[in-house]
Amino acid sequence: MYILSQAGKNLISVDKVKRFFVEKNYGGNKEQKFAIFVELGTSNSMIGLYPTEEDAINALEEISIALEEGVEEVYRVPKKNNI
Repeated sequence: MYILSQAGKNLISVDKVKRFFVEKNYGGNKEQKFAIFVELGTSNSMIGLYPTEEDAINALEEISIALEEGVEEVYRVPKKNNI
């Protein structure tokens, strides 16, 4: 399975992901305060931004369900209005 980031700029093989995690966003987009990251070896890549921690956790749960169900295609990280 591959995961396409919310912005559509990163396509990541889940075989390469060590972990998924939610963390506060300290970047420039202050409306999107929480992010989902994937840990890839020695680096992290942001795959989604959300206004609340709850929204980010809900999106992470959707990713978890897709992984459990063995989705054999590209999973698109949800935007806020899709949660």
